[in-house]
Amino acid sequence: MKNRMIARIVNILHLPLVLALLLLYAPSCQKDEPLNNPPVADFSVLEDLDEFFLFDESYDPDGDPLSLWWNVASDQILLSGHQQPEVYFRIPLLQEPLDVILTLVADDGLATHETRKTITLPVLNEERIFGLGMECTAQNSNEAGYEWYVDQANSGTFSNINCGPASAVMAAKWAIPGFTGTTREARDMILPGGGWWYTNNIIDYLNHFSVTNFTLALGSMEVLRQQIDQGNIAILCLDMYYIRNQEKNRWHVDRFYNAGNTGWGHFIIVKGYKIVDGQLFFEAYDPYGFAQTYPDGAPKGKNRYYREAELNDSSNIWWDYAIIISRDPDKMGKGLDPVKIPHQAGR
Repeated sequence: MKNRMIARIVNILHLPLVLALLLLYAPSCQKDEPLNNPPVADFSVLEDLDEFFLFDESYDPDGDPLSLWWNVASDQILLSGHQQPEVYFRIPLLQEPLDVILTLVADDGLATHETRKTITLPVLNEERIFGLGMECTAQNSNEAGYEWYVDQANSGTFSNINCGPASAVMAAKWAIPGFTGTTREARDMILPGGGWWYTNNIIDYLNHFSVTNFTLALGSMEVLRQQIDQGNIAILCLDMYYIRNQEKNRWHVDRFYNAGNTGWGHFIIVKGYKIVDGQLFFEAYDPYGFAQTYPDGAPKGKNRYYREAELNDSSNIWWDYAIIISRDPDKMGKGLDPVKIPHQAGR
């Protein structure tokens, strides 16, 4: 009896040790948590004419979804967003180039990673602002030194088709300082009952006010450029369907109104040109403005730029001639006889 009690006491004393050994060597019922690999933040930068685009290229080694946060260390820059995979910002108007730091933070919910890149913002020139390109290598513009742009809007019953009268009035204003004729008066003089003006109507109007003019065949747009270099301007009659639509509302290039069908005849004034990044653009006064303006309030039809190739195509298709206007009667060129050439109309 005594021996049994001693054995029981010994067993009780050893119980904690046994339990400890069992816990130590027993296989664990819990799985080890996998280690989290942090994300890698990265991005690329694309410089456009007047803005920068930022493209997220971050990744997570574990394939976890990432949240993003973009930031720019400059109070002159307004990002289009902070959490999208693609953001952009407009280049501010600067007096000198500006270095800015771009930051992207990638977050997988457990860890974050940040990357930074420094870029240099350029000083915007007119070509960038207008959407033409980076660098101008040649240009000419025959301005008048006073206001002579005419919008065909609000010119009477036939405003929608008064591009011919409006272009003729602009040409007269350019050639004759102080000319006071209006689009409405021009319409009352020629085809007062309505209808598209024809190219011979333009010539008749200019001759009536003794505006020096002559007509040339447009074998190529080089003819037009040569006339501009001689100090002249031109009236073209085009099918505007073949001029591409504008890419960005703030830019000064390409067609800014709808011309949804072929046969969209239209008159414009061409008064200058620019060669930008090797491409020739012609500077125009387009009367089909109808009060459309740029963000700064300037009329959209004023100092509009159209591409050489598209002007060439649209004139070849519609009317492959140009009415040249000069301020100097002595610069009267050897033009074609208007009676012996076909004529075309514009709206």
